[in-house]
Amino acid sequence: PEDELPDSSVTRDQFSAGITSWFNDVDGDTTHVEINYRVENNSDSGNISEYEVYFQVETDSGISYYFDIAGTDLQAGQNRSGNFRGFIRNSEATEVTINDVWISD
Repeated sequence: PEDELPDSSVTRDQFSAGITSWFNDVDGDTTHVEINYRVENNSDSGNISEYEVYFQVETDSGISYYFDIAGTDLQAGQNRSGNFRGFIRNSEATEVTINDVWISD
């Protein structure tokens, strides 16, 4: 009998993404939202070659803004933190959530 290789594919359930913090950065009549996030490959053996995380920002003006980040090469058990800055005109963010994620192994 042939030895079976362990399954090295990663499912979306084994990839996690979270917002660690966010804040409004107001300069005159212009506002940016600063978003800090963390992604993690919770698989024991599978690597993620590419991933995307989609964010939604709700504002006090009732307008929603959408942003995304992309990354590569997230090894089994590895996590990575990052941040980005999104322009939201003269609104202030009231809530930041993750809408969806995408991965490719």
